[in-house]
Amino acid sequence: MKFLQYLNDTTTGGFNTPSGKAPEVIKTLAEEASNWIYYFLTISIPIVAIIFISAIVIFSTLMSTSTDQEKRSFYKKSLKIVLISLVIVIVAIASIPIVLAKIGGLI
Repeated sequence: MKFLQYLNDTTTGGFNTPSGKAPEVIKTLAEEASNWIYYFLTISIPIVAIIFISAIVIFSTLMSTSTDQEKRSFYKKSLKIVLISLVIVIVAIASIPIVLAKIGGLI
């Protein structure tokens, strides 16, 4: 793996060599991490969205079909928690490109 090669370069004197490879190694590691974050987000966002939407549908259905007041309040509370979590995830996902651009010096 490239990561292990770069890590080995830094641990075996990459920072102390007069050739000055440390900035290139750190830049390459940052690019690899950025690629992994991109792939992770493109795979995980649809999965998280499906889970949240299915939880919203299930709790809404259970709340509407329940006649017991205690169960309805439980389903209502669970539905609120799922909706708040969905909003938090959406805000976090929307802020990730802004943070990465800020770190990369684009903003």
